[in-house]
Amino acid sequence: MKLTTDRPLTLFDLVMEKLKPGSKNRGKQIVQYSLIELNGTATNDPRTLVNPGDVVTLERNQTPVRKIKPPFPILYEDEHLLVAEKPPGILTHGVGESNWKSFFGMLAAYINEMTKEREHLFIVHRLDKEVTGLLIFAKSLEIQEYFKTHWKTVEKLYCALVEHAPPQPEGTLESWLHEHPKSLKVSSGPQRPFAKFAVTHYRTLSQEGDYTLLEIKLDTGRKNQIRVQLSDMGCPIVGDFRYGADDTVKRQIRLCAYSLTFPHPVTGKVISLQIKLPKSFLNPSSVDEYYK
Repeated sequence: MKLTTDRPLTLFDLVMEKLKPGSKNRGKQIVQYSLIELNGTATNDPRTLVNPGDVVTLERNQTPVRKIKPPFPILYEDEHLLVAEKPPGILTHGVGESNWKSFFGMLAAYINEMTKEREHLFIVHRLDKEVTGLLIFAKSLEIQEYFKTHWKTVEKLYCALVEHAPPQPEGTLESWLHEHPKSLKVSSGPQRPFAKFAVTHYRTLSQEGDYTLLEIKLDTGRKNQIRVQLSDMGCPIVGDFRYGADDTVKRQIRLCAYSLTFPHPVTGKVISLQIKLPKSFLNPSSVDEYYK
C-alpha cells in the first residue's frame, strides 16, 4: 500500500494516522516488521521524517511479530539479515561459555527461541566492547559471505565526542598502523612489514562545552583505527584512556556507529538506518547501564 502526507510526519506518526493500529505498541511493530520504502529507499526507523510529496510504500508482516521483547533494539529484520543496536560495555562476540553474555550470543539465543531454531545468526562485522552502534547479522552463510565480498558497498558513519578541537573543522587522516603483539595496543608509525594503511575522514558537527562532536567516515577498517588517528591528531575520544584521554571522566568511550547504508544482498534495494546517540554520550559524568 502507498502512504502520503500533507504535512511533515515521522514514519511512526504516519503509520498511526493512516493505518490506525489501535495502540502505539502495535504501530511500532508494524514499522519494525513491515517492508517499508521511502521514495524507493528501505527503512524501518520510526523516526524517519516523511515530507509532503514523499511516497511511502508498506508491505505488512515482513516477518512474524515477536511476542517476546528482544534483548536489544532491532532496527531492521527480514528472512535474510538483521540489524540491531549494540550498547557500549558489551562484547560483540564472546569466547566459549561466556559467548551467551555477548551481544551476538543474546541476540542469537533470542532468534533461536522465537523461531524454534529454524533461524540462526552469523556475524558480519564487529564493534569494540566500549563502542556502541549498529551491527549487521546474516541469517545464512551465503548472506554472510556476500557481505564479506561486498563490504565496500556498506557505508558506515560514526559520531565521536573528542577532547579539544581539530586543527581544521574537517579533513582526512592517513597513517600506517601497527598492532603490538604483547599489549595488543595499536599505534601509528612508519611503513614496514605487517603495518596497515588507514584512512579516516572527519567533519565537525558541533561544540559540546569543552568537547567537539565529530562525524567519522572510514575508507579502511583497521583495528582501533578511529581511536588511534583521532588521538594522534590531538583529539582523543572522551573516555578512551588507552589512547590518551583524560582519565578523570567516567569510563565509556564516546564512539557510536550511528548510521549504516547498504544495498540489500538479495533485492538490491538500498537500506538506510540511523540511531540517536545514547543519552550518556554527550555527558561524560554518566555511563550506560553495562558500565554500572
